[in-house]
Amino acid sequence: MAWDVYLTVRPYNSNVRRGRFHEVTPKAVLEALRSGETVDKSLIEAQKVRRIVDRWIGFHLSTHLKLKFSKPWLGAGRVQTPVLGWIVERYSEWRETRGYLVVFKLSPNGKTKYFTRDRGEVEMLRKTEWLKVVDVARKVEERSPQPPYTTDEYLYDASRRLGLSAGLAMRIAQDLFESGLITYHRTDSTRVSPTGVRLALEYLESKGLGSEAQPRGWGEGAPMRQ
Repeated sequence: MAWDVYLTVRPYNSNVRRGRFHEVTPKAVLEALRSGETVDKSLIEAQKVRRIVDRWIGFHLSTHLKLKFSKPWLGAGRVQTPVLGWIVERYSEWRETRGYLVVFKLSPNGKTKYFTRDRGEVEMLRKTEWLKVVDVARKVEERSPQPPYTTDEYLYDASRRLGLSAGLAMRIAQDLFESGLITYHRTDSTRVSPTGVRLALEYLESKGLGSEAQPRGWGEGAPMRQ
């Protein structure tokens, strides 16, 4: 870690700088080298705390899981443990939002939908032989796109919406990445590199679609929206 390198080099050269970058591009790496910062002692202490938590919680909880379920490959830690809690909470929230989606067929080819959590109301609607439309309205609504997928969100939607297993979903993402159609898919960051945005703009402009581009940025150091 940076602190160990700093302690090793300090007796010979006290001018030790730490480079930090948030995207794996030549420009970002070179900029980090040019604008290095001092080694932050608070970050070192935070890393020590993370390692202590791993040993206090992760090691003991991993041992408990292995003995409890007789599966030696099970493990837990400061990351897996809260993620497991997050999964349980999300599942509980999902159970609370379950209900019934009633689809009404309208003549000649239209249809409308109605959601309710009341089973009695669903049974009543099933027995209704006709419905009267009392109001019809149309509106145009503009929605901004969602941030780029992180790995966990991608796997969640692939399973929930398409019924894909995690292994198949990752193989598809790997094929798309190797074909140059998506950025790297193993990430917990929604940040879009300014270099990537610039390349996308140049490509769209080369195809005569520059006026259709609306760059957006998410995450730390994200470019401003245009």
